[in-house]
Order: sequence, then C-alpha cells, then structure tokens
Amino acid sequence: MKTNYELRLKARQALKKTWGMSILAMLIFGAISFIIGSAPIIGTIVGILVSGPLMFGMTVFFITMVRKKKTDLKILFSGFNRFIEMFLAQLLIGIFTFLWSLLFIIPGIIASFSYSMTFFILHDQPKLEPLEAIRKSKILMKGKKWKLFTLYFSFFGWFLLSILTVGVGFVFLAPYIKTAEVQFYEEIKGELRKIK
Repeated sequence: MKTNYELRLKARQALKKTWGMSILAMLIFGAISFIIGSAPIIGTIVGILVSGPLMFGMTVFFITMVRKKKTDLKILFSGFNRFIEMFLAQLLIGIFTFLWSLLFIIPGIIASFSYSMTFFILHDQPKLEPLEAIRKSKILMKGKKWKLFTLYFSFFGWFLLSILTVGVGFVFLAPYIKTAEVQFYEEIKGELRKIK
C-alpha cells in the first residue's frame, strides 16, 4: 500500500492537466448542493432523492479523470441514468450509518468509512445490487479504515490554509482530496476479486 505522501503525489500528477475541469466539477456540485439546501423542507426531500445519483456522478467523474487523464462534465450527472440504484445505495448507507451512530458517534464514523467505497464498486461492478455493493465495501475496507482516515487527516494543513484564504483554498482542496481518494481505491480494488 502506498504511503499518504505517494497517494497525494499521484493525485497531483493526475490533476496536472485537469485542474480547471476538476475545479469546475466541484463548483457545479457545490452550487447544486447549495441550491437544494437553501429550501428547508423541499430541499431536504430533494436532497434525499438526488444525493446518491450526484455522489455517484462525482465519483465516476474523478475515476474517469484518474484512469483516462481526461473527463467530461456530463459524467457528473451519470448517476441519474441509474437513479433507483444510486438513491437506494445512498439511502441504505445513511440508514446504516445512522443506526451505528445511535450507539455513539465513533461507531457511526467507523461505519461511514466501511461503506465509503460503495459508489466506486457500483461503478466497476454495475450489475451489483446496492446492498451487495455496500457489503463488498465493508469487506474491502476491513483493516483499511484507519489508512483512509489518516489520508484524509494528512490534508489538515491544507484545510487550515483554505480557512485562512477565506474559503478560496477549498476550491483547490476539494478535487485534490477526491482524487487522492480515487488513488486509494485504485490501490485496493484488486482485492474485490477475492470477495464472493
């Protein structure tokens, strides 16, 4: 398994020629999320319906960028082509994480890391049912949740810098983190073949 430094380096290399497109993708995603969140009741309902398809689209956008070194903004909305699957996947993840959180906040956080590869798996194994993808994510992440946590934590300095720039830095930080997350998945995805 590559170190966090190596994963971040590979992320920067992947972003070298696609920073503009990646930032634009994050801005579109953020704008949609902001618009949905601005309407209290309707926004909550719409958010529940579209968060899965949007998260899947965002994941596929960055997977495509890392693997092909180029991508298309239309991919951001690819989750709506598989709306029911992505809605159910996000709904189930939310329910399971919430139930674990009832025990205490830490089990809920651990659960969220367990399910974090679900959309990646649904992209690479499109015939899977959402519940099966969640199960595979849980198995795949066994023994790797801490590694993913430390990868996220390794961006802490960048997070502070982004705050100091009155949030402007987040425009660059968000695609950087997502690309590093894809590089993490690329490192472990081979183990999916062993999961029945």
